[in-house]
Amino acid sequence: MIFTERASRNVPTRSAKPVSHVAPQPPKGKITVSFAFDYFKYKLIYLVAIVFLTALTFFMFSRADFKLTDLFDFTRMQYTLEKLYSVSAILYVVLFALSLSASTYYGFKLKKWQSLVALPLTLLVAFLFSYVYPQFYMPFLAMAVTISAAAFFASFAKQVNLTYAGSALSQALLIFVVLSFVFTYSMVESQKEARFDQFFQGMSEMALKQVVGQPAASSAASIVIPDFNATELIYAGLDRNATRTFVASQYNARRDAFLTPFEGQPYFSSLASGTGTFEELPSSQQDAMVNSFYSFAGNQSGRFQQAIRSAITARVTPANQTSAAPAELSAYQLQQLKQQALQTPAVKAVYDNFSLVIALLVVFIVASFNFFAKLIAQGMTWLLIKLEI
Repeated sequence: MIFTERASRNVPTRSAKPVSHVAPQPPKGKITVSFAFDYFKYKLIYLVAIVFLTALTFFMFSRADFKLTDLFDFTRMQYTLEKLYSVSAILYVVLFALSLSASTYYGFKLKKWQSLVALPLTLLVAFLFSYVYPQFYMPFLAMAVTISAAAFFASFAKQVNLTYAGSALSQALLIFVVLSFVFTYSMVESQKEARFDQFFQGMSEMALKQVVGQPAASSAASIVIPDFNATELIYAGLDRNATRTFVASQYNARRDAFLTPFEGQPYFSSLASGTGTFEELPSSQQDAMVNSFYSFAGNQSGRFQQAIRSAITARVTPANQTSAAPAELSAYQLQQLKQQALQTPAVKAVYDNFSLVIALLVVFIVASFNFFAKLIAQGMTWLLIKLEI
């Protein structure tokens, strides 16, 4: 008992620890989500800028009046080239570059789904402008996707610097080139025949202008009027019943003059001595006259064709000139020239791959515009990075 009490006195007693009151900490994931959402709200001002600049880009594109038909009409090529460096075209490139720059800077440090918020907004602007300018709905759609794609690719950047900005811009503009090719190819392919006729007509009329310096008007006529079978043309325009009515009316109205071309026919002497009407003639003679009229028209087809050439030469060449002035081709002449030209391998190859050729030409033009747009967009993005707006 004494041992136990003494031992207990030698054992030191533990003092109680002070209770600390620490505020509960939120989970780490909740801090990240809160920060990301706050940063997204901070970037909303750039969404407004993207929508505003996209609308201005579409408006200026419509003012520049770029049309696919400009590539087919070679007679207005000088006016088409003037469009490329017009004030409207320059402002379009600048506004397109500013839209890309705002979209790229918006996408930095955002999550993928947050960067894609720009896509429905730009598409909405494209649909609204397509309602006002329906002829430009495909370019509007391509530009809307390109502008929003810049934000999406920028969201992959690990750092906010000019290198990642340039990479995002290059990828977005590559999409623009691909969409331009696909849209152009589909538009031309759906109307290939009409588009090629327009292209061929422009080429033919431009070639006719080279005839102006030639000394002989007849050489111009041989180019303006292609070779054709006048006999087939005459027969195609004649109907049996209509021809019989025509022969009867001419025979009854001026019998002697009308019978002159038939001189030498077996029945000519009996017709010349007769006094009755066409209806009073035997049916065999009526049929013989109608058939002879067909034969006479065919035999005179050479003179008929030469008369057309002479008439067009007189119309094309003024009286005080010895050289021919360029004339527009008729639809018939164009088709005749086209059929002859398609016999050559080079023209046939262009016709077969016409949609591809025009699409590649559009790609070249778009890539040229993209070069300047990327330079401006990179410079503006660099300025935004430096200012840390």
